[in-house]
Amino acid sequence: MSKEIVSVAKYLKQLAEEIYDQSPDGIPQIRAYCLAELLWKYALGTSTFDPDTKITVIVPPAKWAMVLLLERIDGKLGGSNAADLVKPPGISERIDKTRKTALNEIAEPTVSTE
Repeated sequence: MSKEIVSVAKYLKQLAEEIYDQSPDGIPQIRAYCLAELLWKYALGTSTFDPDTKITVIVPPAKWAMVLLLERIDGKLGGSNAADLVKPPGISERIDKTRKTALNEIAEPTVSTE
């Protein structure tokens, strides 16, 4: 199975190097560049104004795109999920908090401030 994954990665790299579009200046742009540019647009958010309807459409920044860019810039290879950033506390954290509260309630009457 790992050979299949390697071959897919090989083909993805080959396709990323192909010319996909041209800039307004006529400079050819490869797919990898176009994809990176799109990723930055998602991470920063965009706003576009439609002169016909006189409406500005604002697209807020996407957290998943920010996370992906920051991980790649930092050199991390793993793909994390943006939902992991807002993870609720786990059962062990809740038990620890409950224990701490219970121990503090027991200790309060025995602690003297005099």
